[in-house]
Amino acid sequence: MGDAGDMLMMGGDFVGLEDLQFSCESSEQPEMSLEDQIIQLQEVIAFLEQIWMEDPLIQGEIDAEIRQDFMDSVYQSLLDLQTQEVQIE
Repeated sequence: MGDAGDMLMMGGDFVGLEDLQFSCESSEQPEMSLEDQIIQLQEVIAFLEQIWMEDPLIQGEIDAEIRQDFMDSVYQSLLDLQTQEVQIE
């Protein structure tokens, strides 16, 4: 195990970074299908739009122009996935 700089406190136990890296690598999920990625991104977009419209605190904390630029990039990602799906079919 590495020195104290390479140790992390996890649930009361010290865990080495090597152990943490192995844990993350071993829990990787299989790649999602293109259709599942599109569905998941649509759900994320709906959630982000909903919280923006319903939560004035978020509107006050996030600059509207920055948020719109971010959402434009998210929508572009969705469009890219949908285009990729059409090309595969």
